[in-house]
Amino acid sequence: MVAGGVFNATPDPKITAKKTLSVSTTTAPTIVDYKVVIENNTNAGALYHGLLTDTLYDPSGGVMYTRSWHLSTVAPADQITLTYSGAFGTSTKPVIYRNVAKVTGMSNHPTKGNPFVPVEASSNIEFTAAGEVLGTSTSASLDTSCQPLLT
Repeated sequence: MVAGGVFNATPDPKITAKKTLSVSTTTAPTIVDYKVVIENNTNAGALYHGLLTDTLYDPSGGVMYTRSWHLSTVAPADQITLTYSGAFGTSTKPVIYRNVAKVTGMSNHPTKGNPFVPVEASSNIEFTAAGEVLGTSTSASLDTSCQPLLT
């Protein structure tokens, strides 16, 4: 069961993660709804001691907020959906923030297994300056040189 220092009691998990959010561009203050879907392939092994960690990064890569959820064992064919909301206050700066969901755990065995290669899903949210209207034009032109079509 141990070959070259790697314990292989069960196949490796095949985890995928997808992350979506309710808006991609907004102004503050606002509440953003997030959805993370984690799936393990039907023909894969289990992920043991699974952990989902969600981290919000500022534009320079600094961690602004981190939250984690214990997933326990993610069995083959399991699908886990997590929804949550984040509140952004008036002090939120008008820049693009990166939000990363990372799944970690153990593969091959619950106590003698190997570290699982983490899987990530990310999304960006852009905050514009307060009072900026999105998706409209603030200029217009008037063509005063009309030519008659019938003469």
